Amino acid sequence: MIARGSGGVILNVLATYAWTGGPGTVHSACAKAGVLAMTRTLAVEWARHGIRVVAVAPGPFDSKGASDRLWPSAELEARVRRGIPLRRFATREEVAEACAFLVSDAASYVTGECLTIDGGAWLGRGILGEDETIPKVRRRRD
Repeated sequence: MIARGSGGVILNVLATYAWTGGPGTVHSACAKAGVLAMTRTLAVEWARHGIRVVAVAPGPFDSKGASDRLWPSAELEARVRRGIPLRRFATREEVAEACAFLVSDAASYVTGECLTIDGGAWLGRGILGEDETIPKVRRRRD
């Protein structure tokens, strides 16, 4: 892109556990966190060449691969859905449309950003969070 001199857009794909953590994801979380750092660093470095670098972090979405590996039982699937404030999985089309926006001219002033597409799941709860309020902290009386 630099040699061509015509600019362009690079779209990276992350996972929200890069910043929230999650059991069994250390290898992938480390890699995804590195991709986020790379996205932001290259966005700054390559902006002068007209190259935008952006990322998406999709949350759970309906796919056979995900359901077989991440929520193989109806009980676990229900638990994952409860951890998503919108109470549903994304569709592939929703993720694709967000990607299409980021690489389009409509987002021509966006660079170095990671768009989270997870129905609000990463907002302090994670995909295995329970549908409960945070318990009140008991104060010790002095």
